[in-house]
Amino acid sequence: QTVTRLREHGQPLLLVTRDHVAAKALSVSLIAAGLQNTCLAGLQNEEEAAAFSGARTPERITVMPHTTACGVMLRRPEPETAVASLSIVITQLLPSQRHTQGLLRRCRRDGVPCVATELLAADDELLAAYVPAWLRKRANALPGRTLQKYCQWRYASETAMLRDELLRADDYLGELFAFAGHTG
Repeated sequence: QTVTRLREHGQPLLLVTRDHVAAKALSVSLIAAGLQNTCLAGLQNEEEAAAFSGARTPERITVMPHTTACGVMLRRPEPETAVASLSIVITQLLPSQRHTQGLLRRCRRDGVPCVATELLAADDELLAAYVPAWLRKRANALPGRTLQKYCQWRYASETAMLRDELLRADDYLGELFAFAGHTG
């Protein structure tokens, strides 16, 4: 519904997902609904960077994971082209606010307006993993972005813990498999 409403106004639309699998699934469902789109896979190559930088083209729908074209800014539309602001719809909860802010920095350039909307689905994987079902049902009663911030904090905490465990395992294996008798 959001896509159709924004599409009626001729706005370029950037739909952002958490990963390439979700981006592909969203792209397929848009095509089934009769909405042509460009689907990017987050490959970090020149072709995707060029497609990302053209996302501001009028009436274009671009679907992508949030990691697409890191380091690439959207190009400003030609001066003679009157374009409504780019509408960015983040369709899944991103792992951290840092990811959201990085995406928005890449999209906002040269003062060209962008309107960003974050959709929070009750069946989002991060919500399902970190928030009990009874609380998800009452999400509308919570102030502002409480659930999003909580999920992002939990995800960041788990990721940091996994990184620490990996570094400890690496040190352990380094000591375990070290060759004896070599004195530097």
